[in-house]
Amino acid sequence: MLYLYHYGLKEKPFQETANPKFLWLGKRQLHTYSTLKHGVLNNSGITLLTGEVGTGKTVLLNFLAESLKSHVLISRINNPDLDIPDFLNSLSDSFNPGTSFEDKVSFLFQIILAGSDKKMILIIIDEAHLLTDSLLDELSLLLKIKKNDARMVNIVLAGQETSWGSLNETALAEITQLPLLKCHLQPFTQQETNQYIMHRLKIAGATRNLFTVTALGKIYLFSGGIPRVINSICDHALLTGYSKNLAIINSAVIQECSQDIYFLNQENDMSKDLIPMPPLSQLLHPGSAAQVSSGSIDWN
Repeated sequence: MLYLYHYGLKEKPFQETANPKFLWLGKRQLHTYSTLKHGVLNNSGITLLTGEVGTGKTVLLNFLAESLKSHVLISRINNPDLDIPDFLNSLSDSFNPGTSFEDKVSFLFQIILAGSDKKMILIIIDEAHLLTDSLLDELSLLLKIKKNDARMVNIVLAGQETSWGSLNETALAEITQLPLLKCHLQPFTQQETNQYIMHRLKIAGATRNLFTVTALGKIYLFSGGIPRVINSICDHALLTGYSKNLAIINSAVIQECSQDIYFLNQENDMSKDLIPMPPLSQLLHPGSAAQVSSGSIDWN
């Protein structure tokens, strides 16, 4: 990208990737991660991770998987909208790539063999609100597999809280006959948003502030602390700032970029991928933006 040289960056700081070096967790996000890890390592059986679109559930799950991979056998299913044979074969392929099974007994035997050299098996399912009752029954069966009276399989289900709903949680608890360990991934606070932005800039090679204090305040206002939206606004702002030959991004640029992103998602009917934006009258009045605490930002 042309703006990299303009701002003294080595790589794009706000690209939408799950690169672990860009990971930054606030206090509440770290607590959520700790709860997830505790649930797995203490054989809770099933842990439910909820969070709205863009809050970073997949990134957090990647971090969890990376931290556990040395002593836990992990299977990831990113979209469980599958029939039972395809679902079970997807699990099987995670443990023994290229293999499949002819019947459920063979599959269960394969699961037991796969976990024989590990302390446990962890199945991580993203978009878990797509799970059918039939697939939940299959997960319940896996949770009953034990070795030396210890559960061999633990499951983490991740999904949107609004899509999951209390009825699904009740059905899940009834089917598995296990208490649910539930944690919710919240957006960043205003201060965390600032720290998140500065962290990503530093990792990308920045040696100075690239956003004014009022610009940071507007980023939080328009993003609601949702990491995916923060990334979109900041990346667009750096490109816009480069086109205007600006050395630092001010609040007017954030105002312009926020409107561009809002209208672009409206045109593409992708607004659900972002957060609900403020009324247009509020977007058009710069003075309505919340501002962070005054003073310089610590860059050390």
